[in-house]
Amino acid sequence: FVNLWLIHNRCIFNDRPSSLKRPCDEENDPALSPKSKRQYRGELTMIEKSKNVRKQLFSDSWLEDDRFKGWLRAIPDQPSKANCIACNLIFGTKKSDIIRHSESQRHIRSVSSLKNVTKLNFKPDSEVIKMRTQVQKTELMLAHYVACHNLSFRSIDHLSQLPRLMMNDSKIAQQISIKRTKCVKLIKNVLASVVEDNIVKEMENKKFSIYLDEITDIANIKVLAILVKYIFNNRIQTHLLDLVPVDADHGTAKGLYILFSKSLDKLKLSTDNIIGYCADNASIMMGSKESFKTHLLNDNSNIIVNGCICHSFHLIASSAATCIPSNIEVLLQNISSLFSRSPKRQSVLKELQRYLNESQLKILSPSQTRWLALDKCVERVLSQWRVLNDLFRLAYVEEKIQLQMSYIKNYKIHTLKLTCSVKPLIFMLYQESVRFLRIICSKFLKPECYKNDEFDKYKNPSMILPNNNIEIGHDTRNILISCKDEANYNKFMNIIIFFYQKVIEDSLKRLPMHTLYKEFRFVDPKILFNKLYNKIINYLNKKDVILNELSQIKNYFSDSEKTELPNDILQFWNYMYELKNFNDCYIFKNIAELALNVLCLHYGNAGVERIFSMMTDIKTKKRN
Repeated sequence: FVNLWLIHNRCIFNDRPSSLKRPCDEENDPALSPKSKRQYRGELTMIEKSKNVRKQLFSDSWLEDDRFKGWLRAIPDQPSKANCIACNLIFGTKKSDIIRHSESQRHIRSVSSLKNVTKLNFKPDSEVIKMRTQVQKTELMLAHYVACHNLSFRSIDHLSQLPRLMMNDSKIAQQISIKRTKCVKLIKNVLASVVEDNIVKEMENKKFSIYLDEITDIANIKVLAILVKYIFNNRIQTHLLDLVPVDADHGTAKGLYILFSKSLDKLKLSTDNIIGYCADNASIMMGSKESFKTHLLNDNSNIIVNGCICHSFHLIASSAATCIPSNIEVLLQNISSLFSRSPKRQSVLKELQRYLNESQLKILSPSQTRWLALDKCVERVLSQWRVLNDLFRLAYVEEKIQLQMSYIKNYKIHTLKLTCSVKPLIFMLYQESVRFLRIICSKFLKPECYKNDEFDKYKNPSMILPNNNIEIGHDTRNILISCKDEANYNKFMNIIIFFYQKVIEDSLKRLPMHTLYKEFRFVDPKILFNKLYNKIINYLNKKDVILNELSQIKNYFSDSEKTELPNDILQFWNYMYELKNFNDCYIFKNIAELALNVLCLHYGNAGVERIFSMMTDIKTKKRN
């Protein structure tokens, strides 16, 4: 009984605070608080008890204590916990608990076994690291070779074995280990990422223009190609930024813009740096109400929008060709199909070519999107016309083809070559468009109709030349004279006049004839130094500053200094951008920045069509 009484009172006294550990206290003492009374009776909850306990945190000084040195470690982000690396245990940071653990038999055995382990100081051999680096470089070069030359990924299984067989004494060659799977991973995850990162790094904080187009690949998957054009290291760069798959939910103008925005966000690019947008003339891309263009202009109203000039010329030619009894492209397609689908006709064509001592050339097929190929097709048919004439034996078809070929052959070739050039020639678009219209007008109109580059009188009958003065080509006129049919002659000349008028009508609608392109001409130094030229576009509300620099630049250089300026347009404006005065201040920075941004504008689809050609070569039936 005495022992139980002592144990009970000891528990009560231990739970009481130091101020209440007096044997004479009573539970009903009015000086005690309710919590003190519950503590006196031992009725406190675990939460109330824990609030009265001060947690001891890990101390770095313990790491230098001889009793804990070598096996005690702190745990990051858990200051009230400690770790024993010898026993692989985690426990609290009460020092008494740590001392108790250090005296346990398990810990003593773990520490003694740890002391018997020999410590290894491993340092990688520099030669081993160098060898491994060389092997990795070689494997990347092999993967890069496969990607650049569009080889099958299966070929790397054999290609990687060639260095071992050819260079038996090379340690690097013997360690090369790359197969199809590794090659794909290196191309997709290493090489492609490096190229993408380099492009984004070059575009950082730079103005750029974009070109967008859609294509459906051989797997029937529609993708959106995004091309960018910008200046880096004083050179104009045009690169494929992204190929985005387009699903059914994003086939609208808004959906395409959402995909485009996500692509820019992924690469950390902003629409605020876009200065130009170009696309084909489809309504989903260039419509005035609901199109990709309207969504883009809502985010950045300063963007200069250009329709694809190549596509515009193709539409002009196609529209004008409808005035002719038979479309030239349909005729070329039919001639090509006649031979391409029949080995017998091909052999007959070759025999006839040998008999007539003509070059044994194939009949080319026109492409719907490679519009420059039309010129090659026309030239090929005309060069083989004597053979085709004897082969077809149809004089009517002969005359029809000959007439159409002769006046459409050079219709749009010069301008298409201009627009498909990789050089920055946007400042020449207005001048070349006016030149094109002037040449067309000269073929059937009187000089006073177009002498001031005004083309609004092309439908006036009084301005049309007599039939004998209308240009249709020497060969065509000889054929017409040989026919000796006045009614058909007049009918044919009316078709020619209608053809020319249709060309001018569509050209005025589609070609870059408005004021903006006319003001782009200042980029050409020959026009820039012309003292009569004083027009400039309002770029970022700096028109007054730029006009001031324009007037200053005309008289800044002497005649001898002008001859020493760079001849290349891009180099010229880069020189102007860096030019400073004696106060180390830029002199022509604003006008040079404007000119460089103009040179970055897209105006044709040649770049994206090249990408589509590469894509067709890469993604074939045998490659998924």
